[in-house]
Amino acid sequence: MRLPVLRLLQCLPVVALALSACAPDEVVVWPTQAPTYYSSGGGGSGGNLVTPMPTAADSVSIVPPAPTPTLEVLPGNEGLTATLADMAGAVGNDPTGAKAQAFATLGLFVDPHSTFGNAWWLSNDGRADIYEVLAVVLYTEGNTSFDVREAVMARYLWYCGGTGTTCAGAALINFLSYFQPWREPWVGRQFTNAKAAVYLDQARDLVQQRSGLLTTIIPGADSYVANTDALTLGGSINWGMVKFHFANVDPSWDSYLRDQLKRLPNGPARLWVLTINEAMRVCASQFICPDMTRARQS
Repeated sequence: MRLPVLRLLQCLPVVALALSACAPDEVVVWPTQAPTYYSSGGGGSGGNLVTPMPTAADSVSIVPPAPTPTLEVLPGNEGLTATLADMAGAVGNDPTGAKAQAFATLGLFVDPHSTFGNAWWLSNDGRADIYEVLAVVLYTEGNTSFDVREAVMARYLWYCGGTGTTCAGAALINFLSYFQPWREPWVGRQFTNAKAAVYLDQARDLVQQRSGLLTTIIPGADSYVANTDALTLGGSINWGMVKFHFANVDPSWDSYLRDQLKRLPNGPARLWVLTINEAMRVCASQFICPDMTRARQS
């Protein structure tokens, strides 16, 4: 069976810095940052996002990729091909453009004729799969921080738990749209760094929800199934104790978080990684939080 790969037909805005993400009907989405090479902003994760639109100074245009051959559905890429076959269903409501950007990058990621045609995940066997997608995200976001890698894994489970390699559509794009290194891969060289392959085994454990290291980091991860109906903290995972939110915060937020949580940041450049319980303590509406890369409003 072959599925066509849809391509965006217009240039996409690049949100260069922070994107607020207070989504009332989805889990909170925070701006992220990859301290190893560039500032990172949060993406859209479904729902009605409240987000400042980028200005001309914050935006650039990219040329959409040329049409490519259809992709064969193979073990490991079932969800990727299904997602690319239905842009409307995968992107949906997208006021910030973050999800469209995530979709565009996914199309480039699987295309051996794109700018990533010589990247490590395509040079091996000419195809891309979900494990390679996750390895790149784990590397670009969390190569310098174990806490951030835990948050990335938790976020993937939240959207894709129980679906294996078939995670697709809105769930997959909501996950990917959170990460600026994924939405804007041209900003830094780390996106195609072959060192990301070190996370392939971790990605396989995550997708297949294997007991072992994954369940040591996130107890209950082996049996968690995402609830696609509503925002919920139920299931086999004690979500309140799981690291899920991360951001390189504004100095005003840094001072506030130090005072309220009585601890230091998790890493350089005011990197904070919060459990949902911690977020409930410092955010006004349950664990739905404002954009912490911007000055805190009292």
